[in-house]
Amino acid sequence: MPATDPALAILDFLREDERAEEVRDLLVSSEFIQEAGQLTATEITESESRRLQMPDLDSRALAITVQDAGDKPETDERVIQDTVIRIFDRGRGYDRIRPVRNAIRHLLRLPLVFSIGEQRGMLELRYTGRTGIRFDMEAHVFYEALSYQARVVEVFDD
Repeated sequence: MPATDPALAILDFLREDERAEEVRDLLVSSEFIQEAGQLTATEITESESRRLQMPDLDSRALAITVQDAGDKPETDERVIQDTVIRIFDRGRGYDRIRPVRNAIRHLLRLPLVFSIGEQRGMLELRYTGRTGIRFDMEAHVFYEALSYQARVVEVFDD
């Protein structure tokens, strides 16, 4: 799917780019890198079951989601778009989440250029914070959320 915003560009990068292989190697499976709203409790349980069945996966986190968290105008041609990346685990606490968080933070500091549609481009991506460890009572998972802002330029033909 072609990226149309920074969240989709980051999602595609984490799923496909060879530079993100380190992140994928810290997960049970790269199929559990999904857009926010797509990951289900059943999939988290499936990921956890795989980890329990395969001892070589024991040190890996369960899943990552990437969320388009909205935008706000900066100028007529530029917007600031927010993206939230969440790392999930169950039953292992922070030990599985922390290495994934560190790998993502390291990767997204690299000079990355994303074309996001024919008339949009990301000028800058910057880290704006993290939540620390949280627990979701409904899904029974630990997670940490990393926040990023992207400055996006939009070119309009007059």
